[in-house]
Order: sequence, then structure tokens, then C-alpha cells
Amino acid sequence: MDRGARAHAQNIEQKSRMEWETAAAWADGVDHAVSRGGCARGQSRRGRIRSQPGRIRSQQQRMMSRAASGFALVVSGSVLLGWHLDLPILRTILPGRAAMSPLTAVTFVLIASALWVETQLSGGHRPIRWLARAAASLVLLVGLVTVFGYDLGENLSLDQSGFLDRLGTDGIEPNTGLCFVLLSAALLLLDSESRPRVWPAQFILLISAAISLTSLLGYAYGAEAGYGLARYIPGALPTAATFFVLSLGTLWARPGRGLVAVATADDQGGVLARRLLPAAIVVPAFLGWLRLVAEQRGLLSLELGIAIMVVVSTFLLTALIVATCQSLHRVDLIRKAGERRLATQYATTAILARASTLSEALPQILEAIGKSLDWSLAIHWSFDAEQHVLQCTETWMAPSRTEQALADQSRRMTFPSGVGLPGRIWSSGRSAWIVDVVQDSNFPRAQSALKDGFHGAFGFPVVGPSGFLGVMEFFSAEIREPDDATLQMFDAVGRQIGQFIERTIAQAEVERARRAAEAGRLLQAQENESRRIARELHDDLGQGLALLTVKMDLLRQKPPEAADQLGARMQELLAHVRHLSSSVHDLSHQLHPSKLEQLGLVAAIGGLCRELTHHHGLKIEFTHDQMPAAISPDTALCLYRIAQEGLQNAIKHSGAQQAEVTLNGAADAISLRIVDHGRGFDPRQLHGRSGLGLVSMRERVRYLGGEIAIDSPPSGGTRLYVRVPLREIVRETTPPRTV
Repeated sequence: MDRGARAHAQNIEQKSRMEWETAAAWADGVDHAVSRGGCARGQSRRGRIRSQPGRIRSQQQRMMSRAASGFALVVSGSVLLGWHLDLPILRTILPGRAAMSPLTAVTFVLIASALWVETQLSGGHRPIRWLARAAASLVLLVGLVTVFGYDLGENLSLDQSGFLDRLGTDGIEPNTGLCFVLLSAALLLLDSESRPRVWPAQFILLISAAISLTSLLGYAYGAEAGYGLARYIPGALPTAATFFVLSLGTLWARPGRGLVAVATADDQGGVLARRLLPAAIVVPAFLGWLRLVAEQRGLLSLELGIAIMVVVSTFLLTALIVATCQSLHRVDLIRKAGERRLATQYATTAILARASTLSEALPQILEAIGKSLDWSLAIHWSFDAEQHVLQCTETWMAPSRTEQALADQSRRMTFPSGVGLPGRIWSSGRSAWIVDVVQDSNFPRAQSALKDGFHGAFGFPVVGPSGFLGVMEFFSAEIREPDDATLQMFDAVGRQIGQFIERTIAQAEVERARRAAEAGRLLQAQENESRRIARELHDDLGQGLALLTVKMDLLRQKPPEAADQLGARMQELLAHVRHLSSSVHDLSHQLHPSKLEQLGLVAAIGGLCRELTHHHGLKIEFTHDQMPAAISPDTALCLYRIAQEGLQNAIKHSGAQQAEVTLNGAADAISLRIVDHGRGFDPRQLHGRSGLGLVSMRERVRYLGGEIAIDSPPSGGTRLYVRVPLREIVRETTPPRTV
């Protein structure tokens, strides 16, 4: 298990290194990467598809390396020309100073050429790159021979063979040999890393730069005669300058890595590096020069010079730190302001996603923007298309504020285009900012704002797909400078709110149209039901009463003589009366089932199931569980009518032989489930038919705040599910049973 975990960790580390190398190759324009995972081809492909701005920037940064190579070639060529023509000024730059030796100049030509090739042809032309590495190796050999020669106590004087009469005892100094070793080693290790993101070549180059900078400062302070090591010759000024320039140029050969990547980054770390590094080099050098000049002229003693240098260094470093802290503070304020803007935009988007109506969303949006960005008063102005003005429809005020003068005046006012902050935003169609509303000439509510202590203000338009819809306006007790980022963000927020407003209006129109259509269908269904009842009254009861009247009149006109015949006629009339009474009872039961009031919902639905089974042959299994003993009349009537309509639809349309009806009670609701095993039907085909139908069922359930679902696939039967909340909670329940 431990071995597998270690292998997994190594794979993750290798993958991370490969991804980082790819990013580094993208940043500095290197089309190849030395990787232990063998991913050079994939990295080269990614390098080729990098963005054009990144490629241009990388090329510009590598220009510094080529400039350093060119500088070294020019200086070395001048020195060799000076030795050839015997011109001391070309060998020393400053008269009477140490000269650069010919071999040093030749070695600089080799190292500068190698750097140029490494910068210009990285990733391809492998033979030429091998020549560059061969040149760097030759320089390394020269440096090692020089350093070890001095270590053994013998100056090998490699460059005295051609210019012995002019060099005398001079040759390559030991620090020059050491710098050649460091510079050539850095070139050979340019693309190597000891650990992920650790490049040894950069640390080697820093040592070389430090040695050459020490020599340059020695010349600047007039101490070049004592710069040589022990009894050996001092370093020449052209040599020190060339080493320093080549060290920096080699660092820039790979600008996307290590120290150079940090110093050239666009983030705050790069800004700080570019600000502090020059000061860290120039300030101590300048202070040292001042102290040296003061001591040489007898202006200061050694002790006082050191004290003044410490005080001045402390003062300058403190000033630099304070300036840096102020810059960081400004950046942090900008970052926090950006985070607050993003949080505000997210909160607004979340409110628009959750809210279903405009009246629900507007107060929350005003509050979210006000709290997130520290605005104390928020006002929404809606566009009145009839009067062509803006009028206040919603306000929000921070809990800490008690003044209402500005809010009250805003509720009483309307604004035409171009007047006040809302009218100004309306006319321009863009967000606007007022630094101080009290001093603004186009702000009619200035006195109320002064009374409430408001000064800063901004607003943005609410624009939908069809055009301008309104303005949102915000006030603060502080005098605030304009924030362009905030204005741009709220231009987009205003479009979001406008789209939401138009969407809710469209949804409301669709809902009104749907309700009107359903109301029309419901009225039509009720009218059909009234016609049916009228037909039954006319055809059944009316004709039955007419027939009864005729029979009774015949009996009165011609009564039978025999008593048994009279009894038979009377029995016939009595049966007719019973039939009419039964028809009246059935019609009354259809209009309003009395069993609901007398026996309750469970008994009424159970009786309905038995009646339908008896008259139509449909086998209905009725079960109930945990039903409350008392139910509100509206709920009971709704569930009974739905059960009645659902079972009659099953009888008329499904052709089913069996059905199940289930009533279940819960703490807060009652559910009704009706299932038949018929052929199913399309619910849309039953709108407008006789009876209240599905429209009535939906309206009844919606009136009580319940839910209804109908599932009727072809040849799959019908499943009707209804859930109605209880108007009142009754703890007593009836035991479950099956009918």
C-alpha cells in the first residue's frame, strides 16, 4: 500500500512538473522543454498555438539578451582592435587603467556568440546549438585552467604568446577566470532544473553579476588599484562591465522562468520587484559614494560618516516601504471594491433567478445593492408610458438612517427626460454619477438631500429588449468620486433587470390568458351541466309528472268498479310516484351529495364506489388510511367531486373493468389517488365536454392550494393524483379499512 501511494504521488508530481514546464514554455517562447517525462513534442505543439501578444512580449524580452550579446561583441572587438593597432584607449576605456587581455576578449566573443545562438535558435537547429554549447564548453575550459593555475601558484599566461611585449606580466586575472567558469556553466545549464521551478543557472549568474558589480563599484569609488586578488592584477573596467551585462543578458535568455518571470510579471509581485530592485542597487551604491567623498575631503569622520549613512539608508528605505505599502493599500482597496461589485452582481442575479414576480424582486435588489456597496438610500423609478414621465415605485433605506425627507419628496415627484438624476439617465441611456448632489445644478431635490445629509449619488437605467423601462438611484452620506468600473457593471445589471421585468410581464400576460381560457371552458362546462339538468328535469321529471297527471285524471273520470282493480290502479300510481321521487333524489345527489354532510368524506366516496359498481359493473377497490375524522367542507367537496368525475371518466372513456381509489391522510394534507386499467386517454380531448371535466378539477384543486397530476399513456390506463392541504388539523383519525 505504501509503495502504491508513493508511486501515485510521484505520478502527480511529474504531471504537475510537466504542466508547469508547458506554461513556462508558453510564457518565454521556448518551443522545447527539457522534461523527464518526455513531453517535449506536446509542449512544442502548445508553444506553437500560444497567443500572438504572448509571443510578441517574449520576443521583446529576449531582445535584452541579444542586446547584451551585441554589447559584449562590440567591446571585445574594440579591445582586439586596440591590441592589434596598439591603441590603449580601446583596451582600457579609461586612460591609465588595467586593460582587457586579448584572450579575455576572444573568450567574450565565444560566450557572447553562444548566448546569441541560445536566444535566437532555442528549440531547433540542433547542430548550431551544439556549436554554441561547444563554445561555452571551451570558455569553461579556459576559466578552469586559469582558476586552477592560480590555485597551484602558477599563472599560465595563456594570452601572452601573441602580445608578450605589450602584456608584460599581465594576463587573465583569477576573478575573470572565475566569472568565465560561472557564465559558461550557466549557459550549459540554461534549461536544467534541480527541482521543479528551481533553475541553478540563475543562481550561478547572480554570483557572476555580484563579482562584476563589485569591480564596477571599485572603479566608481576610485579603488580599482586594490581590486585585484592578493598579488595579482586588478580586473579591467571593460571586463567587469562586459561580465555584468552578459550576466543580466543570460538571465533574460529565458524570461518566463524564475527571477526574471517574477520581475516582469504583470501582477503586484512584478510591480514591487521592478520598484524595489533598482532602489536596492542604486541607493546603497550612491550612499557609499557620498560617504567616501565626504571622508576623502575631510568633511566627516569615519564614525560620523557611518552614522549618517545608516540614518539616510534607514530614511530612504522607510520612505520606499511606506510608498510600497500605500501602493499595496490602493491595490487592496481596488481588489476589495472589485470583489464587492462581483458579490453585488451575483446577489442581483440570484434574486432574479429566485423571484417569480417584479414586486418580489425589486425590494430585494435595492437592498442587496445598497448593503453590498454601502449606499444608504435606494429608489426605483418606473417609466409611465401614458404620461411619459418617471415615477417612484419602490424605495429602500438603510436601517441606520431615520431621515425620510428625500424619500418622501421622491414619492411625490415625477421626472421628465433630462431633469434630475433619473431624467438625466433616461435621456442619455447610460449610468450617471454625481459627486455631491447638494452642489449639482440639475438636482431638484437638493434641499431634501441636504436635510437628510446625503451627498454622493449614482444611478443606472433599466433597459429591456423593447426599450427603456426605468431607473434605479442610490444615495450615500459621503462625497464619492466616480467609479467607472461600477458604472459599467450596473449598465449590464440594468439590462438583466430589464429582461426580468419584461419576462415577468409576459409571463403574467400568458397566465391571465390561460386563466381566461380556462374560465371560458369552465363556464361552458357549467352551461352544459345546466342544460343536462334542464333536460333531465324536462324529460324525466316533467314527462313523469305529466303522465302521472293523465293517469290520475283517467282514474277520476272512470274509476274501476271492482275494488281489486282500484287497488291495482292505485299501486301503479304509487310506483310512478316512487320513481319520480327516486329521480328527484338522484338529481339532488348530483347537485350536492348529502352524504358528505351526514356521513363524511370516507363514507360518501365509499357509497359512490358501490353505486357505480352496482349500476355500471366497474369493480372498484376503495381503501383509506389515517383519514381525519373531521374535514373542512370545501376540502371534502373538492375531493368527492374529483373522485366522482374521475370514476365517471373511467367508465365513459377507458373501458376498464377494475379501478382503485385510495385516500391517505397526513398531518398537513389529504391525497386522493385513482387508478384504472383501461386504454387511457388524452386529457386534452375532454376539455369542454359534458360535466365539469378536467378544467373544473384543476380549478377546484388550485382554489384550495393543492396539486393535481394526470398520467394517461396510450393503452396504459389512467392515474390521477390529487393532494390538497388541510384547512384545519384534526388529531383524531379513523382506522384504515378496505371496501
